[in-house]
Amino acid sequence: MLVLLPVLLLFLFALAILVWSQFRPSISYLWLAAAGGSILAWGLVLGAHWFNPDPFALPVWQTGLEAPFELAWELDEFSWPYAFALSSLLLAVMLTESARLQEPATPLLWVGSLAVNGAALLGVMANNPITMILAWTAIDLMEGWVVFSNARSAQKIERVATAFIVRVFGTLMVIWSMSYSASRGAELDFANIFPDSAIFLLIAVGLRMGVIPLHVPFTEELEVRRGLGTLIRFASPASSLVLLGHLPVSIQLAGSTPLLLSLAAITALYAAIMWASANDAISGRPFWLISMASVAVSLVLNGSPQQSVIPGMTLVLLGGVIFLFTQRRQWMVYLPLAAGLSMAGLPFTPAAGLYEILAARPLSLANGLILLAYALLLFGYLRHTRKLGREPEILERWLVVVYPAGLLVLILGFWALMLILPASFFTAGVWWAAAMGLGLAVGGVVLQERYGATLAQRSPWVVAVLRRAGRFSADLLRLDWVYRIGNWVFRVIQRILQFGVTMLEGDGGVLWAMVLLVLLVSFLYRGGTP
Repeated sequence: MLVLLPVLLLFLFALAILVWSQFRPSISYLWLAAAGGSILAWGLVLGAHWFNPDPFALPVWQTGLEAPFELAWELDEFSWPYAFALSSLLLAVMLTESARLQEPATPLLWVGSLAVNGAALLGVMANNPITMILAWTAIDLMEGWVVFSNARSAQKIERVATAFIVRVFGTLMVIWSMSYSASRGAELDFANIFPDSAIFLLIAVGLRMGVIPLHVPFTEELEVRRGLGTLIRFASPASSLVLLGHLPVSIQLAGSTPLLLSLAAITALYAAIMWASANDAISGRPFWLISMASVAVSLVLNGSPQQSVIPGMTLVLLGGVIFLFTQRRQWMVYLPLAAGLSMAGLPFTPAAGLYEILAARPLSLANGLILLAYALLLFGYLRHTRKLGREPEILERWLVVVYPAGLLVLILGFWALMLILPASFFTAGVWWAAAMGLGLAVGGVVLQERYGATLAQRSPWVVAVLRRAGRFSADLLRLDWVYRIGNWVFRVIQRILQFGVTMLEGDGGVLWAMVLLVLLVSFLYRGGTP
């Protein structure tokens, strides 16, 4: 039961703040309560790495197998890094919220943050597919409530609904894999994943990560976008990517590995380009998630599912730094800049292990494209960092300490993984690949700063051509046209069924029913032949 203590603590604090807010106390006290709960949860998750709490299982019902169906949670070598990253992100959100206490706010934002993080922890600690599916459903319901309540147009509502339908298909893929395992008499947990059924789990992660469609409109309000919005957008990826670490090394893909790796490379490269060219970090956030997830999937396809935790931690911890950074004090810009350099993958830095897999010789074309995509991710990170901190803002003295402390929790947490999990995060890497990626990123930022505006003024036609090419590529790769065709087919079938219902419910409904019955009997009498 101790393994669920951080989750229970978050839900308890969320309920306490919700009740306390009805008495209209000072907003500062409510923030202190939320921050205190996040600190306690973070400390419990951190300590769990050394104290190793026992797994917790809750028998629910019999499934016809020898063992009853159980809801099970465990903090193992695969789930603990994601639990640590999510709890660190929650702590960072609460500490950086201190800079917005003067703005109109509602305690419901902090209640939602604690609840979403608790649900995400249930997802990453899930020890069998059914438990993970239930956690995914809870996360989807929370995210759906926020997104649908802020969607103002029919087009946005339709795209959001499409994204959630795709996630449902991802869940169905997990159920399919479970059915295959059950047919072979295996227990329904992650310790018995068959190599020939792991492909369904890999596809499930790809669908859950929102690769199709690429972008789901979120909301424009500051409170949702920066605080609760960041937690919601990271909850589903974290609870999905943790599944990659459980996959067996020898996944049987029936010779489709090169094709899947090529698709992952194209997705990573396209999303990285969109991230690097976005107007700001928030508008490019969906592409950051997609590209990093594609890098993680590529590591699985290269036979190293355990190393997928590296881009997973980069996605959550370093992504959280730039998405939570709002204050424009000049010296604070060095914090996201340091975070960007942390993902460069230089030897004996946390991300160095990524290059050991992707830059291994002989270097394939797909892995080369993924390395290029990672360099573009770094370029975009540094580019968005350069846009911050140009207008100084006045902060109270205590905020000058608390606000950057929230960002430091994420940065230092990323580096602390070198000591906590040295097998994955303390490696020599491949120095020449990391140096080339860092050189491309820094060189791109310098060229963009010096010649970007001049090129736009002297050659506007180049910018126009690039924009049109980008729109065409986006429309093609987002596969919105596939969904439009599917929507059209669905509406045609709906009209046919509606016509049949109207015909049978009309004045001649009984007559039509008798005609259809005669035709059916005649068809069956002749043995199905005309």
